[in-house]
Amino acid sequence: MIARLFKEGQSFFVYPLLVKFSPSDYHLHRVLFSVPKSKIKKAHQRNLIKRRLREAYRLNKAAFDYPSQFDIAYIYLSSEIIAFKEIEAKLKNALKRLSTNKLNH
Repeated sequence: MIARLFKEGQSFFVYPLLVKFSPSDYHLHRVLFSVPKSKIKKAHQRNLIKRRLREAYRLNKAAFDYPSQFDIAYIYLSSEIIAFKEIEAKLKNALKRLSTNKLNH
């Protein structure tokens, strides 16, 4: 899943998130959250950001309708820790963009 996603998948950028996605044969969306060590050095800070990303995704995934199933990777590319509300707003933008028909061809 991960190798194919990064090799063949499409991507777009919604600061601070790089979103990579590819169509999936699996019956559900599969989601990966990544915070590179090169951007955030301390593990507890990387874990905090991943918890915020997962919670924002959990709260907002049902609000968007997807015509097909995806493997999705959300990669956090900022060197700063941002607040949950800002992460949630950016993730909503990414989810909205994924749910548009122009990306699903």
